[in-house]
Amino acid sequence: MKNITSSLKNINIKGVFIALLLIFNVHNSFSQVDLRTCGFACTSNNYTLTDVYLSLSDVNGTPITNTTCTIGQVQPVYIYLNYSSNSNSSIHFTRLNSDLTINGVTTFLNVLLGDIMPGSNKKLIYGPFNWVCGQELSLSNTIIAWKTNSNNDPGPNYNCGSFTNSQCDFTNSFTISKPLAVQFTYKACKVGTNTTVVFNSTTNGGKTPYTYAWDFKNDGGPADSTSPNPTYTYTTSNNTARLTVTDSQGISNFYTLPIIEPAELTLSESHTNVGCSGGTSTIILTPAGGTPSYTYLWNTGATSKDLTNVAPGTYTVTVTDANNCTKQLSVTISSGDLIKPIIDPLPAPSSINCPDTPIFAQATATDNSGTVASLTYVDLNTPGSCVGTYSLTRTWTAKDACNNESLPVSQTITVTDNTAPTWTTLATSLDVTLECSNSADLTTAQNQAPQATDTCSSVTYTKTSGAFVPSLLCVNAGTYTNTWVSKDDCGNTSDVFTQIITIEDTTAPKWTTAATALNVTLECSDTQGLANAQTALPIAADLCDTDVSNIIKVSGSFTASSGCGNAGTYT
Repeated sequence: MKNITSSLKNINIKGVFIALLLIFNVHNSFSQVDLRTCGFACTSNNYTLTDVYLSLSDVNGTPITNTTCTIGQVQPVYIYLNYSSNSNSSIHFTRLNSDLTINGVTTFLNVLLGDIMPGSNKKLIYGPFNWVCGQELSLSNTIIAWKTNSNNDPGPNYNCGSFTNSQCDFTNSFTISKPLAVQFTYKACKVGTNTTVVFNSTTNGGKTPYTYAWDFKNDGGPADSTSPNPTYTYTTSNNTARLTVTDSQGISNFYTLPIIEPAELTLSESHTNVGCSGGTSTIILTPAGGTPSYTYLWNTGATSKDLTNVAPGTYTVTVTDANNCTKQLSVTISSGDLIKPIIDPLPAPSSINCPDTPIFAQATATDNSGTVASLTYVDLNTPGSCVGTYSLTRTWTAKDACNNESLPVSQTITVTDNTAPTWTTLATSLDVTLECSNSADLTTAQNQAPQATDTCSSVTYTKTSGAFVPSLLCVNAGTYTNTWVSKDDCGNTSDVFTQIITIEDTTAPKWTTAATALNVTLECSDTQGLANAQTALPIAADLCDTDVSNIIKVSGSFTASSGCGNAGTYT
């Protein structure tokens, strides 16, 4: 133990450090390296990769290039390569370094292929892994290096010195053969009711070249196009497109997609015009619809969404969305503010009935500068066709700070007269009942007239005098019926006012023959005198009837006196 310790003490520390470095370098010298970084010129051309393909088996390596698959379908697969050799002897310890790219993701392959016989054959280089139908696969930047001596195994920790320029080969890049996967993408642009769709077939797999049959409405009819990337304009909504592809082997498959219509790309903007004293403006652009994101190109060369500090003039922008749909918009910035204020709409023409007076709405106005300096009005009164009617029009104008005057905006209110006069004299108040002999009061009653009033104009009257209508029982009694209507200046006519004058005869006639004037005393033998006395009649007078002839006589029988039978009286 003492000797060992002494020996360790005698070891030079520097020597230990050098030994460690040597150990480290030896490890790196025999670790695996990427042979593509070794700078080989690879002068051999004895070996050629003829195909790289997918297989479902790691035993027989049967290609699935002559099959189809459904986009998105996942299946475990292996990658094989086919090679051909023009050498007469086998090579050994063959190693492949390459970049395997699957759906854009690259993996470094370092595969020991082992012995390769002369002629043509295949080798498994990768797998199994889950492959999604439609994913692209490629093999690129491939180098194959080998040894000709079967006893010269470089081992797993090979390095650049393990191989030589004459025992390696660079190969072409390969798109890995796979099942026919039919698929396409599209970009849609909507304008009005039309949607224009640019289709792009992204079909891969199988064997090229392909033939294409597009059915843009999926209606099963003849092919609408045989181009790989056609364009079609739809005029209806809710469509589905179908693509059928046949490869050079006669293998066919199809793919369908619903056509989703984007909203139409629209542009709007806001800006301020340069003020009366000059300056610059800013244009704020607002795109909508289409398929974001957007790119912008102004006629100034600017590619920003908005423009700032721009002088008066016309500026045109072309906006392109993610589907390559475009829309243009031109914006004119006026110099010195030549834009007139705008008065908001006023109520439509209306009518009212007099004596109401017009009440107008208050006008409001806006200006691009944000300031309305004045808002004034004038009234125009146009007389109507009759007194109390007219049309009143109020016309507004606005001015901004640059004295730009708006277009006039008017509101018209028409005052009409649709109301008839009304009677102020109460109904029946002119009715009267008179004796037939009261001619003075009859005259007074006939001269009376009702009164009416109108809210808008004066009133005129029309009287219709009724004739005397005698009663059935007494010709001196009866009625007078008088009527009136009143009209205003606009011809509105009132209800009929009626006056009834009732004439009655309640006074009896009076005898004008004096009482006892017809009494007479006769001799009983004076028959003629008796006859004359019997036919004598009294006379009566009546205030209403000038001919009182309706005198009824009651003849009394002879009443003999008690003393003489020939003497007596007739009453």
